[in-house]
Amino acid sequence: MTRRIEQIDLRLLRVFTTLVDHGSFIAAQVDLNINQSTLSSHIKELEERLGMRLCERGRRTGFRLTDDGKLVYEATQRLFRHLDEFNSEVKSYAGQLIGELEIVSTDHIILNENAHISETIENFKSRNGRVNINFHVKAPTEVVQGVADGLFHVGIGSRLEQMPGVDYTPLFTQTHLFYCGSKHPLFHKSEDELNVGQLMQMEMIRPKFGQASAVPKSMKRLPTMTATCFNIEAIAMFVLSGQYLGYLPENYARLWVERKEMKVLLPEELNFEVEFGLMVQKKRIYKPLVQAFIDDLLEAHQV
Repeated sequence: MTRRIEQIDLRLLRVFTTLVDHGSFIAAQVDLNINQSTLSSHIKELEERLGMRLCERGRRTGFRLTDDGKLVYEATQRLFRHLDEFNSEVKSYAGQLIGELEIVSTDHIILNENAHISETIENFKSRNGRVNINFHVKAPTEVVQGVADGLFHVGIGSRLEQMPGVDYTPLFTQTHLFYCGSKHPLFHKSEDELNVGQLMQMEMIRPKFGQASAVPKSMKRLPTMTATCFNIEAIAMFVLSGQYLGYLPENYARLWVERKEMKVLLPEELNFEVEFGLMVQKKRIYKPLVQAFIDDLLEAHQV
């Protein structure tokens, strides 16, 4: 007869999550400072207590989680987050912010003068506390999903069309303009020589991430969109090749424009704004350190 879940030794669960995080017995041994025999014994004991097989290991297949193992790992991650929140809340009664803070953001917003993330971190760290901040950079859809699933306490990203399970507060905007590289045949043409119809005949980049929902409808499904990019950096590389036209954040492309390696095309006609905001899980009561960071973020952006 297996023991109740709440009676399982947390130490064994921590050994198990360390093994999964490293993906191999050898790497986990070094981190845990135990030998292979002891590690194997701990995993076997945990499996016996739970009454299920958690992982498999073979010379050909290597380390692999079973379906049950995946479920236990995900449940254990949630358990540890709740324990951390409990410890943090209790310790905060003594006037200190203590614990782990998980933040996730999309990339390439540091160059946006309207984004005050560094200022927020500075103000947050001036508070009385001992907080370990883990900052993750993900694709826009991963930011939303991670916050909705409770993997991250705070998300900073662009507003998407579908955001179930997430509360969103606008923070700042980012201007996107249409660019060509210095090797492109349109680079040396004056604005008077250009028109939208002419540009639409050139090969362009189709974005497949948060930017895509904000691109003007007239430019979403053109037959000249012959390249697909899944992040801002990829678009920049394609534009710099001189073979494609594409949208980029104005602040991100500024360096290449100053170097005369890129040029803005018809900025008055071909531009759009992308809104970025704070994302938190719906109807969730946050531990004090998370609420403190949220307060500092909103204050820095004067929201």
